[in-house]
Amino acid sequence: MARRELPLCPVCGAWSPGPTPRCGHARDPRFTWQPRPWWDGLGEFLGAALFMLAAAVALIGVGPLLWSIFSDWPPRTLAEYFGVLGMLLVTGPTAMVGLGLLIMLPERYRGRAWLLVDLDPVPGDTVLGEVWVRRRAPVHGGVTRTIRTVITSHDCSDMSSKTAAWSTGEPRVVVAATLAGLAARGQIELSLHDTTGWTARPRDPPSPLRRSVVHVRRLPEKTAGLPRFEVRLLAGFAGGDDRELARELHLPLDSVSAEIGYSRNELPRSSWRGTGTPTAALREALLTAPPEFDDPALLAYHAALADPAVLADPASEPAPLAPPPALDDPAPIVAVLAAWQARDPERVGAVLDVVHKVVDELIPASVPTR
Repeated sequence: MARRELPLCPVCGAWSPGPTPRCGHARDPRFTWQPRPWWDGLGEFLGAALFMLAAAVALIGVGPLLWSIFSDWPPRTLAEYFGVLGMLLVTGPTAMVGLGLLIMLPERYRGRAWLLVDLDPVPGDTVLGEVWVRRRAPVHGGVTRTIRTVITSHDCSDMSSKTAAWSTGEPRVVVAATLAGLAARGQIELSLHDTTGWTARPRDPPSPLRRSVVHVRRLPEKTAGLPRFEVRLLAGFAGGDDRELARELHLPLDSVSAEIGYSRNELPRSSWRGTGTPTAALREALLTAPPEFDDPALLAYHAALADPAVLADPASEPAPLAPPPALDDPAPIVAVLAAWQARDPERVGAVLDVVHKVVDELIPASVPTR
């Protein structure tokens, strides 16, 4: 005899006992509901039951314990009357809470648990579902489906924080260009996690879920010769694991924010304590990094300064590196970012939105007015 399928739509949570789904979603042969074995989770249930039972006994026993300590009856003085009143105020609520725990115990794991099983798993498509069914209806539980899509990289492999800072000090543009360069060189992988599903609660219709989160993963590439800002970012990204981009950007950007002159003492927004403007301070911080984290041109310059021939003949000292242009012109970098977004508008746009939100919180380009 074939086992009866649970008439619950994995897409929206609609209960459809008939042959045709009421919600209109066709049943996908890839997913099926299977009941959990009765022994699965039995240890967890017994542990929770023992804890709730012990808590109920302890709460109900507060009153008798106090009465046993207060053995002098009837009360004679005003202080003893107040003591009796205080014990009554403690005994009543605690006894009610303990009885409430005992009443809730059968409801903690009511109904039968069903798991949504993926018969044909697909990489980058994760489905998790579990519901408790009672009296021919789901009591609580839900389904989440997360689809991971790699965000298309641009071919701007020469883009870096120094390249961006050479043209502009706009924090949004600099951070976005840095991520674009790391992704183009294969040092990080950006992905968009789209999560859909629903949750069921007692006596309420299923509530839909929808969320899109940008994640970042560090790839096993060499970091030698990278600017200091890139090294900071890669040090925070976990190798081999997807992490939420907004969280991973927070620590390095907070460090840069404090370095250029922002103070986080006045929440919720950073307070400018530096000299000049934030954009000028950011350009200076990115273009004057220590040599050990700098680009090959600056490394070669410092190596030439340490050459014994240069030390013996100061006239042969190499010409200093050209200073950055005084004009702040973000147009070239903005054009590169626009070309990147044109390749994958929706997903790259989500990356830029995350960058703008975190940067505006930690490194606002304009000095906050009081």
